[in-house]
Amino acid sequence: MTKFRVVRILSVTLLAVWAIVLLTFAEGLTQEKPLVTLRYASWGPKLIDQADFFVADELGYFRDEGLKVEWITAQGSGDALRHVIAGNADLAATDPVLILFTLEKGVKVRAFYAITPQNQFTIIARRSKGIETVRDLRGKRIAVTSMASGSRYNVMTILNVNGLKESDVTLVATGLNFGGPLEQGQVDAAGTWEIMNWDLMNRVLPKPIATDLVVFKAGDYLNVPTNVFASTEEVVTSKRDLLVHFLRAHRRGTIFMHANPERAAEIAAKHAVGAKDDKERNLAVVKLRMWMQLDDGAKTRGFGWLSEGVLNEFARRYQEWGLVKNRYMFSDFATNDLVTALGK
Repeated sequence: MTKFRVVRILSVTLLAVWAIVLLTFAEGLTQEKPLVTLRYASWGPKLIDQADFFVADELGYFRDEGLKVEWITAQGSGDALRHVIAGNADLAATDPVLILFTLEKGVKVRAFYAITPQNQFTIIARRSKGIETVRDLRGKRIAVTSMASGSRYNVMTILNVNGLKESDVTLVATGLNFGGPLEQGQVDAAGTWEIMNWDLMNRVLPKPIATDLVVFKAGDYLNVPTNVFASTEEVVTSKRDLLVHFLRAHRRGTIFMHANPERAAEIAAKHAVGAKDDKERNLAVVKLRMWMQLDDGAKTRGFGWLSEGVLNEFARRYQEWGLVKNRYMFSDFATNDLVTALGK
């Protein structure tokens, strides 16, 4: 074999080896790391109300953070928190009221992100039933989504501020079906929220019934966040990094939604129950959610900031009304540590 031929064979061999090495390296670069599953318990089914979540999911923001988010449908905010306590979920969209009630039972839970810092809960009532003020609700029947829901607990807030107690009324659990009971006279009022009110007044109730309604807003008395992300103390500590990744992706979805409400409504409509064909409603709901997310904290500290002053006042009032026995402070049930980790 000539020297030239030997050199040629060696050159070809080396080229082949380098080709294999480069292909292997390229495959390694293109191989995605396996996603980590994070279990999220929502207070209810997939609705247009959570448009920023669907934006984060569809646009790959969760995937960018290495996450696959599993949606768990709960029957109200209290049920969502129970999923976390039972170990079925890693975090919940819940109500600060439920967090205080859970602390009363000796279970350490903590809010770490204000999803909607403005309180959108209301009581709507039929004027034709003799109701013009909150005090007129005494002896009346009030629909709530469930007995473990923000709907119920914000009814309690409005009643207590106005000198009434839950025992002064009759609560009726109706799920999300408020229209039928209100129209048929099975209830005199309902513990609702702004998005539900839009539906009832623009899509569900006959006009004579819709114009018969008076609205009492919980935010006029105690503007505590409608929804927060929360989990047990143990999970907040042990899975802090994963939760920060989740929040970063979710906040990106929120920022996108505020910049592109029409597009966010289109994306959410693909995932939300019963939302595909009603573009006017979808956009109205998205804009209501945008309003709920903008308070002073969000404007100065970024989306998700929990107001220490607001939550301290909320806890003080709940003890004052006798709804909880113990006096709680912000540091007992909330933290801005994870929001701070996101930057503004």
